[in-house]
Amino acid sequence: MSSSLESDVGCPPIEHLIKSSENCLKWIPYSELLDIDPIQNFTNQPLYYATLRDEVEIMLFLLGTSNKCTQEFIDECARIYTIPTPENLPVTKQFRRHSEWLRKRNSWIRGFTKYKDNYCLVANYEFRYCYSLYGFCSVCGILRCSPVWCICGHKELSSGWTIEDKKLEEFIKKSQGQAKSADDAYLEWIPCDWLSTTLDGKNTEARRDETDANSSAEQISTNMDQRSTGHLHSLPAWSEIELIYLSDNNYPKVIAPKFAPCDLLLRV
Repeated sequence: MSSSLESDVGCPPIEHLIKSSENCLKWIPYSELLDIDPIQNFTNQPLYYATLRDEVEIMLFLLGTSNKCTQEFIDECARIYTIPTPENLPVTKQFRRHSEWLRKRNSWIRGFTKYKDNYCLVANYEFRYCYSLYGFCSVCGILRCSPVWCICGHKELSSGWTIEDKKLEEFIKKSQGQAKSADDAYLEWIPCDWLSTTLDGKNTEARRDETDANSSAEQISTNMDQRSTGHLHSLPAWSEIELIYLSDNNYPKVIAPKFAPCDLLLRV
């Protein structure tokens, strides 16, 4: 490892984890961070919003000071987040989609930084939804890739998300509760800013700002008749999807024609 990285990081366990990732994880100097603000979240640890100098929106998950970030602590952090992502992930019979979902999720994790004497895990801003939509397994403790199942085999519906339409929320959770295995089809709530759609050859993507997100949603709703194509730039790992609007409340059903292991619902 270069002496410059060692002098910048100042935490041998994090240095070792970055090195072992073979360039998948980076050290991000504090000087590269702009506009740091706290995020309201469902975890017991502080989360912060920030932007990089290249205007990429990111989030910081506070780990602790150098005294807290011992080798044992960082090893447990790596286990919980499954980082670095193993190159040859096995496709398990009880959860055949997990390896692809994990790769996509962990592609958002950028590395580590230091903010106010605390080390932080750095990820793309969309990563914050993994905490509320999927959450940590109550049995093994890892961050899941599904709102229903953990790779350890434990089934537990995530309680970190809610929507205004309680009937729709109940409908989604009922379908999840009926799943007998991790490979069964079930419905899932997808945030609007995980979606970009193609309307008349133009791309429409929801942004972080609430006003922009609402504007994008209104544009999608106004310009769509009954069907539209789109892309999920997030989990699950489908690239091209089709939106079919439901008759009530403008809820579209999302169809993933290529991978299609389960249906999804989102509110645009």
